Formats: sequence, structure tokens, C-alpha cells
Amino acid sequence: MKTTSAVAFALFGAALSAPSLRERQVPTVTLSLINDQSGANAPATVNADGTVYTIPSLFSGSRVDNAGNILASSAQLVKFPTDVYCSFNAPGKTVNINSRQTWVDLDLTPGAVPVNLNGFTFTCKTA
Repeated sequence: MKTTSAVAFALFGAALSAPSLRERQVPTVTLSLINDQSGANAPATVNADGTVYTIPSLFSGSRVDNAGNILASSAQLVKFPTDVYCSFNAPGKTVNINSRQTWVDLDLTPGAVPVNLNGFTFTCKTA
């Protein structure tokens, strides 16, 4: 009986000290790339845990894929947790997007010129 009680208390204690499933879930972000000239757009969902994703790995075969080139002029966060910070990154260029600024102009010009995003990565983290 003492052994059974000791094992039961040990298991109960371990269960109480284990993090809940909710705490272990990684928040996700759904991002949409938009080609404002063609009207094409495509969503992708990523983990907001600092993982770095290449843009082609997220959007290859989507409506913004033009013969292997991922072309978009803007991006928008569609679904996201509070206090998320994301960025598009390429050598010499960073474009930030977050839960307070949910839309960005990727070409940085007033003409909505599509940008080839094949050399870019995308990453998100929560504060």
C-alpha cells in the first residue's frame, strides 16, 4: 500500500509540474502576399517562434508564383497573435511587419511594382 501511494503521489506531482498543452503550443501567423498589378494573392501560415522560412518554400506553386518567381508588391498579416514581430529579410534589405503595422509595401514605391522575393526569408516572433 505504501509503495502504491508513493507511486501515485509521484505521478500526480509530475503531472502538476508538467507544462500544460496550451503553454507548449507555438503561436502561428498567417501572412498573405499580394501582387497588386495582377490581383494574385496567396496565404501561408508559419510558426511565430523565430524559425526562418524561405519565401519560395512558403509560396512555391501558389497564385503569386510566376514560373518559379515569387512576385508580390505588398504583404499583409491576416491572422496573428498580439505582439508579434515579423520581417522579410534579404542581403541589405529588411522589411518589418507586426501586429500594429499589419500591411507593408514590399516595393517601397507608390507604383505597386512586384518584387521578386525568391532571395528573401521570413521570420516571426512574439514579444
